[in-house]
Amino acid sequence: MGFWRDYVSQHGLPKAIYLDRFSTYKMHLTVARDNPDLKTQLQRAMQTLGTELIFALSPQAKGRVERLFGTLQDRLVKELRLHDISSLAQGNAFLEKSFLPKFNSRFGVAPRETADFHRVVSRREMKHIEETLCRHDWRTVQGDFTISFRNQWYQLLPTPGLAVRPKDEVNVREDPNGALHFSIRHKPVSVTAIAKRPRQVGLRHLPGTLAPLLQNRTFSFPA
Repeated sequence: MGFWRDYVSQHGLPKAIYLDRFSTYKMHLTVARDNPDLKTQLQRAMQTLGTELIFALSPQAKGRVERLFGTLQDRLVKELRLHDISSLAQGNAFLEKSFLPKFNSRFGVAPRETADFHRVVSRREMKHIEETLCRHDWRTVQGDFTISFRNQWYQLLPTPGLAVRPKDEVNVREDPNGALHFSIRHKPVSVTAIAKRPRQVGLRHLPGTLAPLLQNRTFSFPA
C-alpha cells in the first residue's frame, strides 16, 4: 500500500495493473470463488479507485516476472554491496537515481503506443486515495462501547456530530506506517486505548464522562 501511494503521487492513477496470481493480490480459497464480494486488501482498494487488476495466466507472462526477480536478487544485491549500501533509505535512493535508469536503458523496450493511461489526481483526490490505499478492517461496537483490534481494547469516546450505538460497525484503517484511524459511517470517531475491557457496563467501571451517556445506550450529539 505504501508503494502504491508513492506511485500514484508520482505518476498518477493507473488504468490497470498487470499482476501474477500471488495470494496478496488474489484470493484462491474456495469460499472466495463462491462469494465474489470476498477480496484481498489490494483488490478492495483498486476496485474503489477504479483501477483494473489483470492477473497473468500464461507461463510466458509468469516467466517474465521470475526472470526479473532473478535479476534483482542477483545483480541488484551485488550492486548494493559494491556501493556499500546497507540501509533502506540508501537503497531506495540508489534504485531511483542510479540502478533503475541504467537497467531500463539496457533492457527497456519502447512501447508500440506511447499513450499514457495514468490519470492525474488532484491534492484533494490524493487524500481520498491515501485513505483507500491502506488496510481496512471492521469491528462491531460492544454494549460497553468498546472494540478490540490487534489484541488491544479501545474505548469509544463521545464524538460531536456522530451518534454511536452498540452493534455499529467501526472501520479501522491502518496506514503503512502503522497509524490507526477509526470511523463510523465514514465519520471519524474518537477512541482511547484501555488496558482491558470493563467487566460490565456500569458507572464504576467506565470513565466519568462516559458513564452518564450509557444510560441511553447511545452517544448522540448534534451536528
